[in-house]
Amino acid sequence: MPVRERAGYTSNLFVIDVSPSMGELMFPEGTEGAPEEGYGLTKLEWAIEYVIRKIQEFIFTERKTEECGIILFGTDATKNRVNAEHDGYENIYEIVPLSAPTTKIIDVLRTVHPESAVAEPLDALIVAIQTQSLHLGNKKAWRRRITLVTDGEAECNFEDWDRTVAKLAELEVKTSVIGIGFDDEEEGFVEEGKSKVKRINETFWHDFMSQMPEGLGMVGNISLAIASLSAPQLKTTQSALQSTWLRLGDRATAESSHSEGFLEIPVKIAKATSQAKPLSMKKLHKRAGRGQWHAVGLQTDYVVYEGGEDEDDEKPKAKAEPKAEGEEEDVDMAADEEEHTEPETERTEVPVEKEDLVKAYKYGATWVPCEEGEFEKLQTTKGIEVIGFVPESKWHREQALGEVSYIYPSDTSSKAQLQFSAIVQAMAERGVMMVVRYVWRDGADPKVGVCKPQPLGSVEWGGVDCLLYVQMPFADDVRKYKFNSLTRLFDKEGDKITAHSTLPTKEQQDAMDAFVDSMDLMDAEQDEEGNPAPWFDPALSFNPALHRVKQALFHNARVADPEKNPLPPPHPELTKYFNTPEEVLERAKPAIAKLRKVMNIKKVPPKAAAAKRKNGAADAPEYLYESVDDILGATTRPQNAVDPNALAARTPQKGNDFGHTHLPSPAPSLAPEPGRLIGLANPLKDFYSLLESGDLVSKAMEDMAVVLLQMARDPKRNKELLNCMTVMRVKATEEDEVDAYQQFMIDLKKEAKKKSFSNPDLWPLVKKQGMSISWITKEEAAVEGSKSSVDEDEARKFIEE
Repeated sequence: MPVRERAGYTSNLFVIDVSPSMGELMFPEGTEGAPEEGYGLTKLEWAIEYVIRKIQEFIFTERKTEECGIILFGTDATKNRVNAEHDGYENIYEIVPLSAPTTKIIDVLRTVHPESAVAEPLDALIVAIQTQSLHLGNKKAWRRRITLVTDGEAECNFEDWDRTVAKLAELEVKTSVIGIGFDDEEEGFVEEGKSKVKRINETFWHDFMSQMPEGLGMVGNISLAIASLSAPQLKTTQSALQSTWLRLGDRATAESSHSEGFLEIPVKIAKATSQAKPLSMKKLHKRAGRGQWHAVGLQTDYVVYEGGEDEDDEKPKAKAEPKAEGEEEDVDMAADEEEHTEPETERTEVPVEKEDLVKAYKYGATWVPCEEGEFEKLQTTKGIEVIGFVPESKWHREQALGEVSYIYPSDTSSKAQLQFSAIVQAMAERGVMMVVRYVWRDGADPKVGVCKPQPLGSVEWGGVDCLLYVQMPFADDVRKYKFNSLTRLFDKEGDKITAHSTLPTKEQQDAMDAFVDSMDLMDAEQDEEGNPAPWFDPALSFNPALHRVKQALFHNARVADPEKNPLPPPHPELTKYFNTPEEVLERAKPAIAKLRKVMNIKKVPPKAAAAKRKNGAADAPEYLYESVDDILGATTRPQNAVDPNALAARTPQKGNDFGHTHLPSPAPSLAPEPGRLIGLANPLKDFYSLLESGDLVSKAMEDMAVVLLQMARDPKRNKELLNCMTVMRVKATEEDEVDAYQQFMIDLKKEAKKKSFSNPDLWPLVKKQGMSISWITKEEAAVEGSKSSVDEDEARKFIEE
């Protein structure tokens, strides 16, 4: 099992040189440049900038197991533990003892200034080692880090330095010397015009670190170190290993039958990935008049409103007992945690204790309160139970929910490791994945997930047999939605359309394929050997929303006046993938030109200005001038119907008295009935319109069935009726509305076989169509992914009776 480092548990000591040479400017006076690069700052200010940025990282990780301290050397005063116990080690001052990183440390660092004394950097390093050892004692789990920041301009005595190296190696202290103006061979940085003393000191520190064990010693340049801190950094975390059980088979069944059909393996589970989230609302700002930085938190208050109008109609409301006759009081049950504008009518806020809140579930437009313990909880047992195995090819990647976790065998049981390894190896050989039911503690809600085998030999996963677990949804959580086809169109008669303005031609399809291929980024770059390489690397891509916000918070916490020192531009690592490579754009130009031609793409003209108002009202839109028939639906009148207007013109009138003449009623409108969306005038057109909307399929089937039963009474519309039934049957099969069509056929047959039915020729005509219009069978439904409970014999019997 791989060795896992614990997150946090690190003791960091910063040793800063404050000798007189640290008061010199980083660059000659008059040299122009950005403060972010050190221009206009002294060496000490630049060193403190580096330490502050390091401490900010500790603050924002919010780990309670991270410690840091500050030791200055070259001070006029002396204060350190070694001097207090053994004398010596003068001009070394422990200004911040080892403690949890807070913003107070940043305040203290801003008060540091160059002093007149000179101290030995090796003595300061020895003081740091002893201070750290006295503080940690026997805490072997803690990692130790010491960072020394100096310009190397003071003459030093390097006697017995090998003993210091041996002590650092013994305690496994990760030691860094950050030099101001030091050379960096890897980055190609070399400072010109160094003094002899600085060259000697720099050479010594390189020799010093070369004697340290690999990975424990490093010499760097401060400007490059600050630049690396400005770059986006990935926050690595380690989750604690949780002990649980992997179970195969049923314990009760195995015990009752005295068989060995049950296996229980002790395992450990831990997160493999963790989603990066924006920084919390903890912001740093300067408190007015005090000059101190402090963290600001949020306070949540729960209130209900009495009197006035409701602020949000969508929030659940509870009506209180009336105070007086005709007067009622509205109470908002939801906790108000946002700012709202003041309502017109004054309302009173009544504070509510959190303990008085009741959990409620929303059901429709109401909230149903549910007292704790009202429903019995599901009794579950901690562990991972194997449900079954499925081929990897059957797993749908979109079903993965949440984060990935490792499952390892217990590191204290060799038997468990052998059993677990055998399962992982067998799964890998057969190419299957394990479906499991996971309960993280007794009484917790169960989760269903899938485990992928990761066999021995993969260094990426630690070189051990393990499973990769990810949660997936329950069957009830998966919804199946159907959308209209983009490549299959049908006319009103139900025939397939092969040529249409929305269907691309082969020339258009080829042009689009060429355009997509020309924008391929998998070969837009070249590797070191000149071979094509992908332009985008997910491992080197950072989320600007996360890192830019972090940069802004860090910057405002460091600078005294953000207006004079505004936020610098984003780091190049954040923006390097913002723009498409120029080579790809040039390569795609011919494909774009051809695509524009074959697609007849034209620039959309700008929108016309809004219509001018006349007499305070805008001009009426054109659709208001359409005929009433176009809006309400056309109406028809039987040939022998009497025109009421003509009859009224021929009838003698006596004032307002029409005598005893009775005007005939006009023919009923063929527009949709109230509550219906399909009318008798053109049912097939209305039916297609509803299907195109996507979310009214069931309503379309229901209304179509009602309209067709009305049409069935008219012998003159038999042909139209059969055509509508054919289309309805096809769409019911495609849209999984088989039951609606089956019920319609039952109602139609029942109505058509009545003796009083006005269209006795209808059912014989339907029987003549045969199976093509009868019930939808199982085989027909399966082709479109729908379900039917009717077989072919039942459908034939139904239509032939």
